[in-house]
Amino acid sequence: MSFDLYLAICKPLQYPMIMTKNVCIQLSLATWYVSFILVFIQCFVFWQMPFCGPNVVDTFFCDSAAMFGLVCSDTHLNEFVGFLFAVLMIVVTLILTIVSYACIISTVMHIPSTVGRKKAFSTCTSHLIVVCILYGALIAMYVRPTVHSTSHITRVLAVLNTAFIPMLNPFIYTIRNAEVKNAVQNMIHKKRQLLNNDFLNVLKR
Repeated sequence: MSFDLYLAICKPLQYPMIMTKNVCIQLSLATWYVSFILVFIQCFVFWQMPFCGPNVVDTFFCDSAAMFGLVCSDTHLNEFVGFLFAVLMIVVTLILTIVSYACIISTVMHIPSTVGRKKAFSTCTSHLIVVCILYGALIAMYVRPTVHSTSHITRVLAVLNTAFIPMLNPFIYTIRNAEVKNAVQNMIHKKRQLLNNDFLNVLKR
């Protein structure tokens, strides 16, 4: 999304030639492929570990922090590898997003029209809100030297990351869409008309 916004604002004339359907598919496949490889490596590491004691995790899903709590052997090396994976996946992508937004802000500030600047910033606002919430939760959960934490805050962050943000995404990304706004306004207008008609029918009776 940040790369798409960067192209749309910083290179609008080249956007149709760069952001083709094939490029979108390749970006999506690359994201899924890298994520799958990193998660599969962690799963393979857990398969080799000895587990003992209670098999209850103190969280909503089998996250790495909860799984490390069930391992009987020393997990410091594995936790360090997990920390490196988190840095690779989260911090690197966050840096790329920040660089994209730095270029976007630099380009927008050179737009002479105030209306043009507002329109450009409003295009980025929705994605920026999601980025701040998502990366804030991910960094608090995974980018730390040790993952042994089952506190109440960790569970809240887990819910925020796995349930709240995906539920919020459709509203954030569509709230500035003109077609969605018109559809909502038309629906509200029709509801008001129906209520007014019902009220008038009651009065006539």
